Amino acid sequence: MISFFLFTLSLASSCLSQYWQKHAALLFHSQPQLSLVQKAFAKPMLLALLSLGVSFLAWLGVLSKWDVSVAYPLLSLNFVIMLLVAKYAFAETVYKRQWLGVALIIFGVILIAGGEQ
Repeated sequence: MISFFLFTLSLASSCLSQYWQKHAALLFHSQPQLSLVQKAFAKPMLLALLSLGVSFLAWLGVLSKWDVSVAYPLLSLNFVIMLLVAKYAFAETVYKRQWLGVALIIFGVILIAGGEQ
């Protein structure tokens, strides 16, 4: 149970990190006059780094309990979540081939998760 929690925490915080990285990139693009120090201490940048740190620590917990051959492919769910975030949070266009890729990823995750340990 704890390993599932750690995996979920790692996945969620990794996605949050990418979400905040996108916000930081948008901020830097809209305000090119920001200094390097201002960029480093911008709220989205700090939240991205914090989320990335949580993801890293949770991932270490996952790797201590699961085989990497199972854990790492399951992390590809990150692609699925971020495609949905791109579409709904950032109003990006998502094409049919991307949806097909997501379907293949989900199929692969089902195969891996249902495999023998």
